[in-house]
Amino acid sequence: MHRLALLAAVLVVGDLGGCSAQMAQSAQSATCKAATYDNDRLQAKLAACTRVIKQGATSDELEQALAQRGEAQRLLSDDKAAITDFDQALRLKADDSVALNGRGLAYLDDGKPDLALADFNAAIRADPSYGDAFDSRGYLERTKGDYAAAISDQSHAIELEPDAALPWANRGYDYAGKRQWDSAIADFDDALRRASKYAYALEGRAESERGKGDAKAALKDYQAALNDPHTDNALADAEAVVELSPPGDPEALNARCWVRGVNDVELPEGLSDCQQSLATRPNSAETLDSLALIYFRQGRFGDAITQYTAALALDPTQEQSQYMRGIAKLRAGDKAGADADIEAASAADKTIAGTFAGYGLKP
Repeated sequence: MHRLALLAAVLVVGDLGGCSAQMAQSAQSATCKAATYDNDRLQAKLAACTRVIKQGATSDELEQALAQRGEAQRLLSDDKAAITDFDQALRLKADDSVALNGRGLAYLDDGKPDLALADFNAAIRADPSYGDAFDSRGYLERTKGDYAAAISDQSHAIELEPDAALPWANRGYDYAGKRQWDSAIADFDDALRRASKYAYALEGRAESERGKGDAKAALKDYQAALNDPHTDNALADAEAVVELSPPGDPEALNARCWVRGVNDVELPEGLSDCQQSLATRPNSAETLDSLALIYFRQGRFGDAITQYTAALALDPTQEQSQYMRGIAKLRAGDKAGADADIEAASAADKTIAGTFAGYGLKP
């Protein structure tokens, strides 16, 4: 009986080990397939797909992992690596419309529009119900100035995927290209009904409102787009906010200072923006926080700590200042002070670490 019991225990442990391995593989597969645009998560997706590829997956699993890794590479702006992965996926399954569309977008980013068009056409032939391929082809047509063809393709994408915000926004840009401002704004409205904080649509609507002569509405949308200060067009949005605001407006200058700090660009100009803003409105915790970030990016950690401390004296609930003061203290060699600030800020705002990691700012 004891031997049987021991054998049973060994079998159970063996099964648990196999189960654990299967669970790990399943988790890697899920991470590989997960849709994301966040850089850290894209890195995790890339690593998970690589593990799936190396594990001797079935042909179907291998093809999907290669296509998903290609998508991660594309979104991380490594177009050549993305194309290589998509090529391998398509050798395994030549009619994979998702891989064809992904490779087409990578070709487009790599400056090869003819190859991109061929892939978009092939994706549509492989799956005429795949709205993303029509949307991608429409985007390419717009870059060539063929607005009629772009509107036709993106209208078809909308029919196929009416709940997706991107084709509505893209068609809005098509209409804006034709200076049909009302039609453009209507499409951006529809995109924003589906994704209320979508910076791409907010920027497009702002441009259209500006084209129509409605500076007040345009300013409001540019400001809203800056809720995500790390987009490709964030600095242009901040420039528009300054242009549309009264001369020397401290909030507009602070917004441009913050965007420059977040994106680690034009730091001397950002410093000037913050200093001008503070000259008009000296007791602004938000602008002191922006100024501290400029100092941090310049490697002036002592000055950054001073400004974060001043911001917190004005507004003790400003968790972002406490979190960044902690990172600045860590850079300055004060680990105990850093840990206290980072832990307190993270307890008050559970998402703060992820937000700043997206800006490339980590302890």
